[in-house]
Amino acid sequence: MSIQKCDSCNTNFKWKVIYLSLLNGYKPIQCIKCSTEHKITFTSRLIVVGLTILPMFIFAYFLTPFNGFATIMISISIAIIGSMFSPFLVKYERT
Repeated sequence: MSIQKCDSCNTNFKWKVIYLSLLNGYKPIQCIKCSTEHKITFTSRLIVVGLTILPMFIFAYFLTPFNGFATIMISISIAIIGSMFSPFLVKYERT
């Protein structure tokens, strides 16, 4: 599990740059060294959904021992925690 590197110059992308790309609707990332643009792969989009939305819905609909506000807050917390791991697992490819 490591942060992806640029396909052209092998510069590591920063966690923050990848995370902001995911929060902004999978916005392409540009390498800070060589300015090569990278787009997220379709498989990586599925990984993001699998780490954020899917666990949140599974908890909210099937596993929740709570009602109302507590369920919503725990579900949102699960989505946030899952999203924190996403930058380590997603892959970008040069466009």
